[in-house]
Amino acid sequence: MIDINKISIEFSTIPSELLTHQAADGDSDLEADVNTLPNLSEFIRPEILEILYQTREWKFQTTINELIHTQRTHLKSLKIMKKCFYEPMERFPGMSPVELDCIFRNLDQLIHLHSKNKSSIIFFY
Repeated sequence: MIDINKISIEFSTIPSELLTHQAADGDSDLEADVNTLPNLSEFIRPEILEILYQTREWKFQTTINELIHTQRTHLKSLKIMKKCFYEPMERFPGMSPVELDCIFRNLDQLIHLHSKNKSSIIFFY
């Protein structure tokens, strides 16, 4: 059994630096603002917004906007989990591949799946 109190892990960078580096590499999912839902007026011309306000289409567009935002937020969380937890633990000599698999089962597949979902939603939107 490993005594966790006697183990020290040396990280070459802290998690926020990992994210900053990843975002600088062009991963827009890590730049997603999870606290603010994008305003539709940033993407839709004002005259079209006026028409949408008067129809049921407004609810539909708002729902799609929320769906895209939720997908981006979830994808960001998955990528943070991989970059800040999985990858450092993978380099830690006390962690076996079996233990990593138990903790992060299917993480790469989930990232791939949600990336495809996000792309599909944006493409059809």
